[in-house]
Parts: sequence; structure tokens; C-alpha cells
Amino acid sequence: MVKLLNLTIAIVLSVISSFQLSAQSILVPGDIVVLGINGDDAFPAQRWAFATLVPLQPGTIINFTDAGILSTGAFYNNPPNEGHMTWTVPTLIAAGTTFVVTNNNAGNAVIANLASASYSGVSGSVGGNDFGFTATGDQIIVYQGTAGTTAGATFIYAFNNGQSAANYSVNGSWVTEETFLGQNLSYLPAGLTNGSSALALTANNPLGVTSAGGVYGFDNMKYNNTLIAGTKTQLLSAIGNPVNWLGDNTIVYQFGSSILSDFAVTGPASIATTSATNVTATGATMGGNIINGGNVPVTERGIVWGTSNNPTTANNKVTMGSGVGLYTQSFTGLPSSTVIYARAYAINNQGTSYGNTFSFTTLQSLPVVFDAISASIKEDKVTLSWNTLSETNNDHFLVQVSEDGTQFSTLTTIKSKTANGSSDTALQYSLTFSLKDMPALLGMGMLSIFGLVAFGRKNRRVGILLYLIVGIIFLHACTKNSSGISPSSDKLFIRLVQVDKDGTSTNSKVLIVQKDQ
Repeated sequence: MVKLLNLTIAIVLSVISSFQLSAQSILVPGDIVVLGINGDDAFPAQRWAFATLVPLQPGTIINFTDAGILSTGAFYNNPPNEGHMTWTVPTLIAAGTTFVVTNNNAGNAVIANLASASYSGVSGSVGGNDFGFTATGDQIIVYQGTAGTTAGATFIYAFNNGQSAANYSVNGSWVTEETFLGQNLSYLPAGLTNGSSALALTANNPLGVTSAGGVYGFDNMKYNNTLIAGTKTQLLSAIGNPVNWLGDNTIVYQFGSSILSDFAVTGPASIATTSATNVTATGATMGGNIINGGNVPVTERGIVWGTSNNPTTANNKVTMGSGVGLYTQSFTGLPSSTVIYARAYAINNQGTSYGNTFSFTTLQSLPVVFDAISASIKEDKVTLSWNTLSETNNDHFLVQVSEDGTQFSTLTTIKSKTANGSSDTALQYSLTFSLKDMPALLGMGMLSIFGLVAFGRKNRRVGILLYLIVGIIFLHACTKNSSGISPSSDKLFIRLVQVDKDGTSTNSKVLIVQKDQ
């Protein structure tokens, strides 16, 4: 029993773990940027800063290290001086959020935003047990994968302000030939591009260099907030430009909201599609939820649909206003009995975004689309009214009544008001009759049904015979009330039977009418 319980717990934990893993953000180069480093902070509480340029989903795992990359592509493994920090993102993080990290050689580092709010989920620290950032610069490398190894890793960003005349003969370069191993030396990690997803502020002078081309090789360095609002590409370009950095070999930067900033990352809107409801033969109710407008106004939003997967605005577009948030609207114009693919869309000055695609099947088109149907009894007078929104190939309506809601009898026939049986405009119908006259009307209803049968000259005798038969039935109905419906009934069931020109019929809903007391 205990073994079974342990197995069950293991399975549940495995499932939970798989859900967490599938929910995390899979990052690409440039999604994270390094914004500053203090090499002259007292060890071990040395500070550095980074920002995310994309939203981070809860459960996202990101690794940070000050270990350089060797010519083999592996990390320089020197635990006394180098460390790896893993952050499992505890909550949804908005794109553009800036963080300050304080290293800790005796435990876990501390991550806080610019409002000094700390985040959980940190394991380990950048920097080693005995030494942290050097006075001759260092590197910070961001990656996803197994902490401590480059095998299977995806590098996200790399920063380097190392100082070495032998290894960085050109300011702003990465190591290209190993002359010796060093704590502040690194090759450019695979998959990264200097100036966008990587930044080398390295110098061939240990005192640092300031030139027209930028600032290089200072112990303490920070991005000077030249650009804090723009697309991801624009921000990467600004942050990756050495001209936009400051450096100092004496004064450490008090990383916080006074000298760093969050970013307004503009881009296409982030949007989700809501599922279809109220599906009819030609319409449905749908919408979307614009979670993030891309930090710019959403000028248009709505639904696109088509008969194949992933429709775009080039197919069929239903505009539903502008702005962010949840929206929904009913729309028509869909083909009947058809699989429809639809998804939400949003437009801002960065382009058009689409939500997830939903599919649904429209209903079969009815020959008559009813609007309101109502009935009432007042002083033994029954008033029946109904409206049609459209009619296709409609010939007539049968008004049927019942006292028990099961056995219906035809009261009368109402011809379609359309010229030829079809109409796209709303039409109104009404009928008033007396409960006392209902038995006679029931007989007349039978006569009217037979009257709809067209007889040619050769069948005139047959037609006359049928009318005589119906007449007898009519007289019988008047005297015996064979319909079973009593004029004194307090409750009456009424329905319409719509009859096509080809004789096909469709019943409306049943109305239950109570006599006024």
C-alpha cells in the first residue's frame, strides 16, 4: 500500500513538474540584457543589473555566470572564483523590467526590481567562494539549459568589460586566441552577435579607455539610459553601443531607480482569442483579449475568419474597436453548414498580431429565420404574432393548436408575404381568433389545406368530391368539436409549421398561452 502511495505521489509530482516546464518561456538571443556591473563593490556583495526585453512566464529557468568561454566552447571551470546562479521565475514578469542582483558567496544571491522588491526562486550566485568580480573587469553570461555546462545550452546574452592588453588588443573585442586562462577572459558564446545580443566593453588598457567610439574597460560600468522606449531591436542596438555607456574606476554605481530605468518595449500586441458562442447558420459571437498592446496604442482590433486554418486580415475581417483588454461582438455573414476558422487580431504601429485559432461549424441554414413569436388570450380572443428575419423558398405557415401540448390540430393557413417565397427583409404576421369559433376554424383549416392543392380541369370532379368530404368533416367539427379543444380552456398550446414550396416543413417553438383571469 505504501509503495502504491509513493508511486502515485511520484506520478503527480512528475505531472506537475511537466506542466511547470511546458509553461516556461523559451528565450532567444537578446531577450535578456546586462545593464551594469560594479567590480569595485566589496566582495562578496557585488552588484550588477540586467533587464528582460520580453515577458517572462512563471517557471522560466534562467542561468547567469561570470565564468568565461574557452576555445573549446566550455565554461572556464574555477569554482573558487566563478559561480553560476539559477533563477526560476516565480511570477509573470513584464517585458522591460530591470533587476539589480547582489551576489552572495555563502548562499543565494538577491534579485530585486527597481522598487527594491525582492524575488524568490534564486539558487546560487555569480562569483566564486573566494573571489568575485575582478578589478580588471569580468564577464556576465546569460543562458538556458543545465547550470554549469555549455552542453545543450542556449546563450541569451553576454557582457564583458575585461581589461587585458594581451588578449583584448582591440577595444571592444572578445578573445580570439588563448594565450593564458584568466578570470576576465572569454570567447564570444556561440549564437550571439556582438553589438546586439552581446556587448564587449573590453579594453587593452587596465585603466579604461574613453574615446569617440565609446567607453571601454572600466571597473564599474552602466548603461546611461540613452534609449528606454523602443522595439526590442532598437533597444538592443542602443544598449549594445559602447557610446551609450559610462565607466568609473573609483566610484561604484548605486544601482536603483535613480540611475537605471525600466524599459517600454514596443512591439506587436499580445492577444488571445475567445471561443465562439451563439453560433447560428450565418453568425457567431467571438472576440479577444489584448493582454499587452506593445506599449503603443492599439488602433484596431477584431476577428478574422476563413474556411482554412490561420486566417489573416486579407481574408474576412470584422472590426471591433480599438484599445487593449477584453472585447466581444456578434457578427454575421458566415456561410451555413461550414467549418469556420477564426482568430482575434490587433493592429498597432509595430504591425498586426493574431491570437490562437478556433474552429467551429455553422448551423444548417433554415428556410425561415424567426425573430419574435408571441401569443396572448384576452376575453376569449387569441392574438398570435410572429416576425421573420428572412425567408427562403417559403410557401405558407400552418397555425396549429393543442390543449395538451402533444396532439396538435391545424387552425388555419397563412400564406407567405414574400413575392416569390424569398425575402431578406423582416416581415410581420399576426392572427386573431375567438376561442368560441375555434371548432369552426379547425374545420376551415382543413378546407384551406385542401385548397392549396391545385386541380387541373381533368381532376375537377375529384376536387369537388374532396371539398364535399371536407365539408362534411367541417360540419362535424362544428357540432361535435372533434378536435378535443374546449373553448373554455384556460391554457392553449400554439405552434407554427413553416412549409416550403417543395412541401418540406419545420416546426417553430411551442407557445403556452394562459387565459387572463
